Amino acid sequence: WSDGGPYLWVWSQDGSGTLATQIDPATGAATGVSFAGSDPPGGTAGGADIIEGDHPDYPGMLIFAGMHQATDDTIVGYDLDTLVATDVPWLWEDPISDTVASNANANVDIMFTALNTDTTPMALGTYSATILVKNNDPVAGTQHVPVVMHIVEAGHAYTLTVNVTGNGTTTPLAGPHSYAAGTTVSLNAAPDAGWVFSGWSGDVTSSVPTATVTMNGTRVVTATFTSHQIYLPIVLK
Repeated sequence: WSDGGPYLWVWSQDGSGTLATQIDPATGAATGVSFAGSDPPGGTAGGADIIEGDHPDYPGMLIFAGMHQATDDTIVGYDLDTLVATDVPWLWEDPISDTVASNANANVDIMFTALNTDTTPMALGTYSATILVKNNDPVAGTQHVPVVMHIVEAGHAYTLTVNVTGNGTTTPLAGPHSYAAGTTVSLNAAPDAGWVFSGWSGDVTSSVPTATVTMNGTRVVTATFTSHQIYLPIVLK
């Protein structure tokens, strides 16, 4: 269900009014997506499940369900139609609302800034957020659009290391290479005679010789070639 996931969902029993909070397991931090609600008397146990709006029994609804701790064989469900979103100062959208005809599209510009609200520079690093697009579509429901911003030093460079397993040639050649942050590097692999290209692995996964890698950090890729052997039968007379 979680677009851009996988994500973890934390079920709150602290009475704060926030019932379910989305967590990025890679960072352990909240994504900014949560749902309002209150836990029932007796509490709700684990084994929670999310049912999206295309479920035939709950059209247009998003249900968060879990086992009730005080009653045997009872599942408690919540309609999570009340979104609690925390705004982030480095991201904004234009327009923030629109009317779209059936089967039509609307363009939304996503803009970023590397300045805090007091105009001081933000710290270097990676920032993640989720844009919530609410609508009255009974099937699609609220859309979740993950966005990521990388802040690096001006003129900062990252190292791309190309490794080769087997016999073949790569572009760039095997070894370390330095590229400016944000550069998109084209990769190509050409096997030697009697060898075939098996695939790229590491920070790029592909079974075709041509691929790309974006230098938003240090990257390591490996081109693997395997021997192509032809066996001929031996006929004895």
